Amino acid sequence: MNPAGEILAGIGAVLSDQHFVYKAGGHGPGYVAKDVAYTWPGSYALLADDMAALAAESGIEVVCGIEAGAIALGQLVAQAMLRNNPAIRAVFAEKERVAIPDPLGQGRKAFVETGKTVLSRGYGDIVRGRRVLVVEDITTTGSTAKEVVDAIRDAGGIVVCVALICNRGNVSAEAVGVPSLLSLIEVNMANYSADDCPLCLRGVPINTQFGHGRAYVEQYGQPKQA
Repeated sequence: MNPAGEILAGIGAVLSDQHFVYKAGGHGPGYVAKDVAYTWPGSYALLADDMAALAAESGIEVVCGIEAGAIALGQLVAQAMLRNNPAIRAVFAEKERVAIPDPLGQGRKAFVETGKTVLSRGYGDIVRGRRVLVVEDITTTGSTAKEVVDAIRDAGGIVVCVALICNRGNVSAEAVGVPSLLSLIEVNMANYSADDCPLCLRGVPINTQFGHGRAYVEQYGQPKQA
């Protein structure tokens, strides 16, 4: 196991022999629990230092995290990069929100997400014309990172690299549309479709604490015991 893997395993963020539902809808027996990693700031900072080292020679001017979990990671990576570039900036991408009438008619501010990933808060001006590193914690399909890459390019930024703590879906740079995709650790975990999941067929209960298990169980229920 490489150093990043040892860090994650040491803080209990690598889970196995259970039944998880992943963001893209697949099922599998393993999970890298980034929510656990967040609770260990010392270990998380070490991972950020290693991520900064991956892109140290890329001439990065802006680090872009991703709402919500990878905002802190982006800040930590940018702080590590300050050693070589005191002018480094840090921003984050988020889901676009638009105002709607208060559904309860009480005159309160209410918003709804459009599903589009954007650079708000003036961050588009910061990335425009600059070399950007996109920072993500864990990816299975690369879809979130790709949305962020597109948002940065729409704003005129130059995406040089995507850096990950864990690539658990064998995602390539080509899939995300960037010149380089780097990760501290690659984990090849089984990923089954919901219709063909052997864990479901065996009636293994779905973990509702991590991943998207809770939403799945609320909609479909737990697998029937074999």
